[in-house]
Amino acid sequence: MNTLATGSYRSFQGGLYAEGKNEPNGAHAEALRRMSALIRPLNKEGRPDPAGKIVVVGIGASVCRQIFDALEELGPTVEGKRPEVVFVNCAKGAHDVHKISDPQRRYWESAQAAVLKAGLSPAQVQVAWYQSDDLLDTRDDFPGRPQRLKEAVAGNMREAKEHFPNLRICYHSARHTTAFMPDTAARKKHGEPRPYHVGWAVKWLIEEQTAGREGLQYKGEKAVAPLLAWATYFWTDGDKSRPDGYRWTADDVVKDGIHLSATGRIRVARELVHFWRADTFARTWFTGAVQRTDSATTAQHAAPVIEKPNPQVAATRSLKPGEPALLINGKSKSAKLERLLGTRERVKLVVFDLQDKQVLVVEDVLHRRTNLNELLPAGNYRLRFLDKDGQRIQMTMDVPDVVRLK
Repeated sequence: MNTLATGSYRSFQGGLYAEGKNEPNGAHAEALRRMSALIRPLNKEGRPDPAGKIVVVGIGASVCRQIFDALEELGPTVEGKRPEVVFVNCAKGAHDVHKISDPQRRYWESAQAAVLKAGLSPAQVQVAWYQSDDLLDTRDDFPGRPQRLKEAVAGNMREAKEHFPNLRICYHSARHTTAFMPDTAARKKHGEPRPYHVGWAVKWLIEEQTAGREGLQYKGEKAVAPLLAWATYFWTDGDKSRPDGYRWTADDVVKDGIHLSATGRIRVARELVHFWRADTFARTWFTGAVQRTDSATTAQHAAPVIEKPNPQVAATRSLKPGEPALLINGKSKSAKLERLLGTRERVKLVVFDLQDKQVLVVEDVLHRRTNLNELLPAGNYRLRFLDKDGQRIQMTMDVPDVVRLK
C-alpha cells in the first residue's frame, strides 16, 4: 500500500496517509507534533514527574504479544531510548478486535493488570502500539472488509482511551503477509488478501480522525480516543522485496505462516524501535530529542559529503579523485556529517521526490563515488539510507532529510 503512493488499488488511492503520502502532513503532522511534545514522564497518579515513566503498551493478539515480549527483553539495552520509556505487554493470544471489545471488559482488565504487575499504573500509559484483525469476518470483499474492520478498530481505540486515560498516541501497523501459510482451515481467517486489507482499514480510520469524525476526538476534555498514526508498515507481496527494500521471508515465521519465529520477533521489535527512534515526532518522547521542524521547510542548499567509514572514525573526509563519496552540489558547505552512518559495510541509497516517488537507487553507496547532480535534475529530494536488510539507518546526527540540488 505504501508503494502505491498516488496510484490506486481497485480505484482507491494508495499511500499510508491521505493524498497518496507515506508521511504525516498538514494538520495531522501538526497534531502529532503537539501531542508528542505533551508526552513526558508521569508518576503513578498521572502527574508530570521527572522521576516518573512513559509507559508504552502493546494492544492486540498473539503476534502483537510476541513482538512486545521481544520489546520487553530488548528494552533495557535499546540504544538511544530514554530510561523513562518502559514497554509493557498488554496483548493476549487469540484476542482479535471482537475479544478486545468483550462487553465484560476481560481484555482490558488483563491489560491493566499487566501494567500494575510491572510496578506501574494505568495513568502512566501514554503510548500504544496496536495490531489486530477481525478473525470472525472470513470474507475478502473490498472495500467492504476493511471498512467493517475500521469500525471495530475505532471501538478498540475508544476502549483503550477509557482504560488508559492519559493515552495520547496509538501507533498502528498492518499485518505481515501470510503467503507462507500451509493449505489449512486457518486460511479462512488469516489468508490473503485479508492481512493486506488491514492496512486499508488503518489508513481510512486515520483519515477520518484527521477530518474530525465524531467518536474519534483526541484532544481536550472531549477526547475519546488517542491520536492515531502509522508505525512501520509490514505488509509485502509474499517474499518479494518492496521498492523501498523491505522484504519478509519464510524464515521470519514458524510453520503456520502466521506467528513469528524467534528471529522474526526480534527483527520486528527492532524495526519498531528504529521507527520510534527515527520518526520526526516519536523521537521527541522516545529519545528525548528536540523536535525538528518540517524538513520541507528547512531544506537548504546543502552540500554534504558522506564517505566510506572506517573502524576508528565513522566517516572520513578525503575527496581524492575516484575515492568513494556521495557528492551533492559539488562540495561540502553543510556541517560535518561524521558518524552519520556508523560503520555499516553495505548501504543502499534510495532517493525520493517530495511526493514520495522513488527516483533513484544507488546500491552499496559507501563503496562507489556518486554525484547526485549528474544523476538528477535540480530540485528537492529526500535521501534514505538502508542497511543490507532493507531497514532505514538511524542517523547519528540530527540533519534535515531533504536536500536541494542546485
